[in-house]
Amino acid sequence: MAGLPRLERLTDDQRASVIAEYLAGTSCEDLAKKYGYSAPQLARYVRLKAPAGQYRGANRSAVTDEQAKQAIAMLKQGLKRKEIAYNLDISVGVLYRAIKRHEAESVMQAGRPRHETIALVADGIRRGLSHRDIARQLGIAQSTVKKNYYKAALALLSDTQKPVLPAPKPKPTVTARLKLSSEPLPFGHAIPVNAMWRGLERWRSAGA
Repeated sequence: MAGLPRLERLTDDQRASVIAEYLAGTSCEDLAKKYGYSAPQLARYVRLKAPAGQYRGANRSAVTDEQAKQAIAMLKQGLKRKEIAYNLDISVGVLYRAIKRHEAESVMQAGRPRHETIALVADGIRRGLSHRDIARQLGIAQSTVKKNYYKAALALLSDTQKPVLPAPKPKPTVTARLKLSSEPLPFGHAIPVNAMWRGLERWRSAGA
């Protein structure tokens, strides 16, 4: 059909390889460089020939499950995302999406809800572990611990570790203070004055 992209300079095997490589995760931009076509021209061909629902755009590479696992392993070793993306020959944005997807799948497979992950992060903080160590124990990226769970874990710790104030000690009564102290009461104190008046009243009553 006239007007449809054909990649005439390629053999049938090469055209089949273009589609196979695209489905395996290579971007149209990289394929265009490899086969000597412009990216828009090759993207039009791929859009036409790719199975329904599997065209993901011209410049967005996919990451295989194996690459995602390698990326997670590199993250746990302390490598930066730019370094990992360079090692895997993918963009940082593609790497970020792949890591997020892999982590979400890992959490779902582990059957661990968010509140449980927060509790585990809080326990790691309580034990003095670093972001990196907590991430390694949970099997997720260090950046995910920082962005998604760390603040919530700190809030959980603040709620569970509020100091319990001791009950206020009851103030000793006057009688108790008298028992505890051998010092004489000050002049004009209510207790001796009242006692003196009561004694005087009894003396008057007796003499009447």
